[in-house]
Amino acid sequence: MLATNDHLFVPLLVATGVASSAWILLLIGWFVQTRPRHVDVGPAAMLDLEHEPVAPALVNLLVNHWQLEDEASAATLVDLAARGILKLEDAGDGQQICRLKPDADASQLLPHEQCVLDRVSSKASNGTVPLGALNCAPEEVASWRSMFVSEVIAEARRLGLSRPRFTSAAKALLVVTALVPAALAYAAGAAAPVAAHVQESHARIPNTAIAAGAIVLVLFIVLIGVLPRTGKVFGGERSTTEGIDAAKRWLGFREYLLRDKVFPTLPPTAVVTWNRNLSYGVALGAAAATAHALPFGPEPDRQAWSPVTGKWRIVRVSYPRRLLWGDSPWRSLMRGLVFLGLAAAIVYGYEAARQHASQLAEPAISQGIAIASVVMFAFVVPILCILGSAYVLRGAIDLFATSYQDGLVVRRRRYRSSRLSSSGNATYSYYVAVDDGSHGRLRAYRVDPVSYQRLREGMTVNLKVTRNLGHVSQLWVHNTADHVAVPITSSSVSPSDDETAAHGTRNVVLQKSGVPLPGITPTAGNPGIGRTAATTQALNPVV
Repeated sequence: MLATNDHLFVPLLVATGVASSAWILLLIGWFVQTRPRHVDVGPAAMLDLEHEPVAPALVNLLVNHWQLEDEASAATLVDLAARGILKLEDAGDGQQICRLKPDADASQLLPHEQCVLDRVSSKASNGTVPLGALNCAPEEVASWRSMFVSEVIAEARRLGLSRPRFTSAAKALLVVTALVPAALAYAAGAAAPVAAHVQESHARIPNTAIAAGAIVLVLFIVLIGVLPRTGKVFGGERSTTEGIDAAKRWLGFREYLLRDKVFPTLPPTAVVTWNRNLSYGVALGAAAATAHALPFGPEPDRQAWSPVTGKWRIVRVSYPRRLLWGDSPWRSLMRGLVFLGLAAAIVYGYEAARQHASQLAEPAISQGIAIASVVMFAFVVPILCILGSAYVLRGAIDLFATSYQDGLVVRRRRYRSSRLSSSGNATYSYYVAVDDGSHGRLRAYRVDPVSYQRLREGMTVNLKVTRNLGHVSQLWVHNTADHVAVPITSSSVSPSDDETAAHGTRNVVLQKSGVPLPGITPTAGNPGIGRTAATTQALNPVV
C-alpha cells in the first residue's frame, strides 16, 4: 500500500522542474545582464600622458570590452622604454634589441609591469636581449600570461575601472535561490511512491527525500562554481561607470592617433621620439608596425589587421565551436525538436517507472528509481526543454532572417574536430572571417570545404548569412576589374591546394573567363596580413 501523500508526487515533480527552469533562466539572465556595456567613441583629442595613472595594459582592457588582448604586454614593454626603465635599440641588419638599464628606478612599477621587466631580465645576456628572443617556450606561455592577466585585472579593479562578472554576492544569491528547487525536490522525494513494505521503514522517507534534495542542490552549486571558469562567456570582467568613461576617452585618443598616417608605421625604436604616445598606441591597436615587431604581438589566428574602414586597425576574430554554429536553420529546428522529444519521453516514460517502483521488493532499487525521477525532473528535463526551445526558436527565426554582408576576408582557418569520418579519418571545421568595417570583433563563419579551398585572405566577398546561426547559404567573390560578384561553385573556379596558402604566404588568383579576381599580397615581416590590390592602391599602407 502506498503512502497517503503519494498523490502529491507528480505535482511536486512538475513544480521542481518549473522551479529549476526558472533558476537556470535566472542564471542565464545574470550573465547576459552583466556583459560589458557598449562604449561610444569620445571626441578625438590629444592626452597628456606624462603622469597618466592608467597604464597601457589597463587601457587595452578597457577598449576591448574588458578583455585583455595580446598586445597589452607589448604595450607594457614599450611603456617601460618610454619611462627610461629599459631601452629599445636598432642593432643593424633589421635586428632590434632590448637593453636593461641597471641604474633605472623600478621601485614604482606596478605588478604587471614588473612581470614584463622580469621576463626581459630572465632572457637577457650581458644586459641585452634581441626582441625575438623574448618569446616564451610553449609550456611557459600559459602560466606567464595567466600571471600577467591576473595582475592587470587586479589593478583595474583597484582603480574602480573593472569588476568581476560573477561576484560573491551573485554566487550567494544563486545558492539561496537554488534552495527553492532543492526544497521541492526534497518534498517530492518524501512523497515518492515505493513498495508498501519499504514505507513501513521510518528511514525510507528521510533517506529518499534528503538524497533527492541534496543531489539537486549539489548539482546547482557545482554549476555555479564551474561556469565562471569555462572562459570568456561566463567568466571575465564587467564594466563600471568609471571604466566606461575612461574607455570613451581612450577611444577618442585612438582616433586622434590614427589621423597621423605615419603613426601606424613607426617601429619600436621610435619610442625615443614618440615617448608614451607609442606605448598607448600599441595598447589601442593604432601602432601596427610596433605591435608586429614585438614578440608579445597579436596571435595570428585571433587577431588581424584590416584596412576596410580606410585606416589600418586590429579586428578580433573568434571561431565559435558551439553547437550548430554555421548549420542550417532546418538542422537547428530538427535538433531542437529532438531535445524536446527527449524531454517528453522522460516525462511520459516516467509513469511506467513509477508504477514499477511501487511494486519492487528491493528497497534500494525502489528508492533509487524515486530519487532518479526527482533528479531527472529537476535537472535533465529543464535543460532539455530550454535547449530545445532555444534551437527551435533560433532555427525558426533564421528561416526568414537573412542578410547580406560585403567585406574583406581577413582570416581563413581550419580546426580539427573531435569527430571522425565514417572511414575513420580526421574531420575539420572550416572558418572564414569577413570584415565589413562595422565591428571590431568578428565571428568567423563556418563554410564548406569547397568554398574554403577557393577563398584566400585579402579577397572581397559577399555573403548571404542567417542572423542567429551564422549559416552561409550563398557566397560570391568580387571581381574588382568588372565590379561584379562571382558565385563560388564547383564549376566557377578551379581547384587549388588546400593549406599552403592558409596564412597568406603566397599569391593565389582565382579566374573566371580569364579575368583575375583579388589575390593576396603578403606584407613584409607578417605574411598573415593579406589585402586586395584595389585596397592596397587606395590606402598605400606601409605595415
